Amino acid sequence: MSRFVTVDRQSTDYKKYLSGHFSKTEVALPVPVLEGPQRNSSITFQILSDSEIKKPNLALILLKLFRLDLLSFTLVPTLIVWMYCSEIVTNAEEWVLMLSIFFLHGAAFAFNDYFDHMQGRDHINEKSGSRLIQSGYVRAYQVLRAAWVLWSLAVVGGLYLSYYNPGILVFAALGAALGALGSMYQFVGLKSIGFSDIALVFALGPLLTLGTQYTITKNITFPILVIGMIYGLLALVYSQAKNLSTTMLDHQAGIRTISVRLGFDKAKSFLMLEVSSTILLSLYVFKENYWIVPAFAAFVAFVIYKLNKVNSPISGPAQEFPFYVLKLHNIFSILCIIDWLIIRNMF
Repeated sequence: MSRFVTVDRQSTDYKKYLSGHFSKTEVALPVPVLEGPQRNSSITFQILSDSEIKKPNLALILLKLFRLDLLSFTLVPTLIVWMYCSEIVTNAEEWVLMLSIFFLHGAAFAFNDYFDHMQGRDHINEKSGSRLIQSGYVRAYQVLRAAWVLWSLAVVGGLYLSYYNPGILVFAALGAALGALGSMYQFVGLKSIGFSDIALVFALGPLLTLGTQYTITKNITFPILVIGMIYGLLALVYSQAKNLSTTMLDHQAGIRTISVRLGFDKAKSFLMLEVSSTILLSLYVFKENYWIVPAFAAFVAFVIYKLNKVNSPISGPAQEFPFYVLKLHNIFSILCIIDWLIIRNMF
């Protein structure tokens, strides 16, 4: 039988309920409150026994935790750079690199799930995160443990690679610094300049692609940097597109995304500028096969058209727009593969 408990946010029990440490047989599900004095002073939990929650099997939970639908932001750029920079036959180091990126991907999203839950962001947005914690399938502290395990596996892989190529540690250190600052920007006074957005561009863009190239070839080149910038910008646009559709909820919850800071209309214009800039960068990426640029530009124009149809953050087009950005990200990868096949005289 469920019951409700209201806890003061300053009390010692608050984090116990939120993290799931309060009981081994019961689960506390936060009840969102967007308006009124309770929003900032206390939080209400619905307490359910484990037996009352119909949980999916472990495999489905892991699939949701890993966010495999978003692997295109991490593993796919790694594979694209590997194609441009390596032979078809892979060696042990390259397989370790792929596995490390895979584990890092899982760790990043697990950490994101945990911290967004603990900071209250996922309480008010029913489409944010994997929803594993908010559904009661796993407790927050279990997600945190999984994140550390996955992160440790990625670190082990990185240490193995650094044994053969010590320069990799530089990219690892930069990635760790960007990740830490991007996650904690609100605590170090960088919220107003959108440092988390800058960190996202570099972490899922140039740092990822150049780090992959250096691991494989012990060298970095400008074309791979430009590919990284496109991937980074598209990852940023996807993140901001998700935020665009939750502008009202974020504003009510006091979450200062770029859509909240700029306002809905200006945020739309800013997104159009970011998406359009990828066309200019593609001129260099596809310099040996210029006909690919108009094809990519056509898809970019289609995404901008879809964005232009978004007239409200609560409209259907606003909810669908991140899907089209994700497709554009995938289309760029497909065009890169076509470019590589032509360069290698395989297509």
